[in-house]
Amino acid sequence: MLDPRWLLLLLIFIRMTSFFVIVPFLTVQGIPALVKIGLAGIISYLIFSVIDAENFLFPQNMVEFMGMAIGEVIVGLTLGFIVFLVFGGIRTAGQIIDLQMSLLMASVFDPQYGSPVTLVGQLYFQLALVYFFIINGHHSLLVALTGSYSIVPVGMHTLAETTVWGLMEIFFWTFLLAFQIALPVVVTILLVDITLGLISKTVPQLHVFMVGLPLKIGAGLLALVLVLPIMTGVFENLFGEMVKEMLNIMGTF
Repeated sequence: MLDPRWLLLLLIFIRMTSFFVIVPFLTVQGIPALVKIGLAGIISYLIFSVIDAENFLFPQNMVEFMGMAIGEVIVGLTLGFIVFLVFGGIRTAGQIIDLQMSLLMASVFDPQYGSPVTLVGQLYFQLALVYFFIINGHHSLLVALTGSYSIVPVGMHTLAETTVWGLMEIFFWTFLLAFQIALPVVVTILLVDITLGLISKTVPQLHVFMVGLPLKIGAGLLALVLVLPIMTGVFENLFGEMVKEMLNIMGTF
């Protein structure tokens, strides 16, 4: 007869693999799939060695096991989606800045993620990613993942309506956060636009479009340089809130 502990390890591995599929820093195409699977396997075994397996309910048939496996996939994807939303919100903030600085058409194709990215959006995303590892955010993330097996036991959860509404609230929160991060630069460029509008009314002979485009880019870059030093504190608070939201979502299952 198959030892139920092996099934428990397999279900832990399914949740961890589903999480790794969607998190931004592991979706880079340059990382081989075997590396991702191996990392998920190692972390799954470490979690398996510390959690209590006595309360694990052994599935009676294959249908019940498949239902438990699908549930673990949903939990893993949900947790990974929260991380994806946070980093996506940071990139969206940069894209808003690019739009206001008229740099949106200067987007380039990022071969790592297989999608076009804007300049400031990619800058914000990479800075957030580097700072995430500098402050050991991945350690907090692993602690939250380990705690998820206590809050949401393996095979003992259902997808509730409150979980869906919680994810929607996080989505709106990240969008609002993206606008707040971009707000200093956006306000600076807005003041430049107002100034250029007043100049065009007082001096009609001046070609505002020819002067305004490089002026907006210069003012935006200057505001960006002034804002970047305080972004570390913003990122740190943001990553702390990300872990809290993960714990809150797990409590809704």
